Amino acid sequence: MAEARQRAVVVGASSGIGGTLARELADAGYDVGLTARRRELLEGFGRALPTKAYVARMDVTETEAARESLHEVADAMGGVDVVVLNAGVAFENPDLEWGPDRDTVDTNVRGFAALATAAMDRFEAQSHGHLVGTSSVAARFGNGEAPAYDGSKAFVSNYLEGRATGRVASTPT
Repeated sequence: MAEARQRAVVVGASSGIGGTLARELADAGYDVGLTARRRELLEGFGRALPTKAYVARMDVTETEAARESLHEVADAMGGVDVVVLNAGVAFENPDLEWGPDRDTVDTNVRGFAALATAAMDRFEAQSHGHLVGTSSVAARFGNGEAPAYDGSKAFVSNYLEGRATGRVASTPT
């Protein structure tokens, strides 16, 4: 009997770190779920991967729709073993204008937390899974150019640290 493939969903997979992680996972044999706002980029990217790719448009600031999309992609894949939360924005905002700060918090904090809880609910229901979040060294060193970004990455780091010491689903051995 063939061994089941591992399955990973990468949120924010259309470019940068997310795209690189998705490619690395596919190269390691994972089937991948690719989500981001720019579906057309994901479709071409998914066709170029060596494993099966599942593509869905997702805007993490639309939290309820994003949570549903995560579950839909995981269901289409037959489950999920790893969820990588990589979607994020960064704006230089030394004048502390509300718009850029609001967008940063909506994406990097609200979107992250909405999807982290959805992923953990799924992992607990299936009794296994790994949550991965992308933070930044900016979480440790605030600066005056992008304070909301720095704070949002501190949130991600602290949230993940808290999850590591809290109720965590484990992979069966």
